[in-house]
Amino acid sequence: MAGNRPLLLTRLSERLHGLFDGLINLNDVAGKPEKDIENFFLTRSLAALSLMDDADLRPDQAAICVTDGGSDDGIDGLYIDEKKKVIYFVQSKWRSGTKGVELSDFTRFRDGVKSVLELKWTTDNSNLHPFIPKIENALKDIETTLVIILAHNLATGNA
Repeated sequence: MAGNRPLLLTRLSERLHGLFDGLINLNDVAGKPEKDIENFFLTRSLAALSLMDDADLRPDQAAICVTDGGSDDGIDGLYIDEKKKVIYFVQSKWRSGTKGVELSDFTRFRDGVKSVLELKWTTDNSNLHPFIPKIENALKDIETTLVIILAHNLATGNA
């Protein structure tokens, strides 16, 4: 399986481009080197793909749920399913090497989710502010459940 990793990453990358080209917001990374922009696109697309799969969304719906950026408090994707009473939180990482998800990244994600659950709205999580009314509504309902997703492209056991 390890020998097929470059092929699998290429196929996954092509699939993400096929689903999300033109849908993922990259305005905040404009002007960065092309390699960096591609990494941002793939990381954000991975978050969107996770929401497509877990929350049964279309690509356009999933793309608008991507919150990745400088003020995301570690939360790269967020979707509130009001009918099913579920809040989905996504942390995503696209890595080209074998380096796993850093503890600091996961800790930031955990703390970001905690801030949302405590309704702490700051500049650290301003990318989430458009979701405030839906989040606050959902959290008022005791039947609301949380789904925590860690999406990455690493081989099993490396995260």
